[in-house]
Amino acid sequence: MFYLGEMIDAQSAHRLGIINHLFPADKFEAAVTAFAKKIAEGPQLAIRAVKQSIFAREKDALMEALERESRPSLNVSTRTMPRGHSRLHGKASAQVSRKLNIL
Repeated sequence: MFYLGEMIDAQSAHRLGIINHLFPADKFEAAVTAFAKKIAEGPQLAIRAVKQSIFAREKDALMEALERESRPSLNVSTRTMPRGHSRLHGKASAQVSRKLNIL
């Protein structure tokens, strides 16, 4: 599905756990509004903590993915550097990238 870009229907997405709620088209607006209202009326401190946890996890995953993605390119670029250039340049770039606060 991810590699081929194949489309799936809503029922399959629900069955696979890609989405956690499925509403009929003719009742969609009312069902989504009721669902959002239920969340809005929930315990705000707990909801805020869950959101912070999710966003922190996503940020960590993004940083890990960016670091993993940069490794092969650093290895290739340092192998093909002209004589006299330091490998420290690539390491310094990676260290600066890690310190960036993207989100």
